Amino acid sequence: MTVLEQERTLGAPHTLDKERLAVVLAEADHLVGLVDEGLAAMHEGLARIDAIIGRTQQGLGR
Repeated sequence: MTVLEQERTLGAPHTLDKERLAVVLAEADHLVGLVDEGLAAMHEGLARIDAIIGRTQQGLGR
């Protein structure tokens, strides 16, 4: 559970001290990294699909 989820669950005030803010920022950075990895993998997959389509069209003489 992330710090933000804990804050919501516990009903804590919407203020964060420097330590908690650092943890939240680290979690956000991690999530951005995961999204970046996912987008890179999707881009690679689309490039492979595009290459397959190109080879298929060549084979069909288009």
